[in-house]
Amino acid sequence: MLLSIRPGASGDSTGTHVRWRHTKLVPFCASPVLFEGWLFTVKDGGIMQCLNAETGKAAKPRRLEASGNYYASPVVGDGKIYLADEQGRLTVVNANETMDILHTADFQENIYGTPALVDGRIYVRTASALYCFGMK
Repeated sequence: MLLSIRPGASGDSTGTHVRWRHTKLVPFCASPVLFEGWLFTVKDGGIMQCLNAETGKAAKPRRLEASGNYYASPVVGDGKIYLADEQGRLTVVNANETMDILHTADFQENIYGTPALVDGRIYVRTASALYCFGMK
């Protein structure tokens, strides 16, 4: 279950500080990522969803080509979300409620770690290599 909890509670405040709950398409391992008022999740099987962070209202889910398990959490950079499945496929989608798929790359070996975004570069760790991509 995903919960949005208003801060400032003391004691049992379930009835007063829980803003919304969402029980569908909840990820097993990958953490959600928040960007510009949207909360993005990816569930094993490559099902991505986008929730309005204020209301919890869900946009239409998106099925990714990378349909494996997701141990790596999604990350956001340059208005894009980067998602890596266990089978080694990295998908790039627009970081908005349409979640348009921009590209999928297959590294052909397992990825368990979350990609890192540093100084305009993305670092991807596979089972046997560390890749770095960026613009000059």
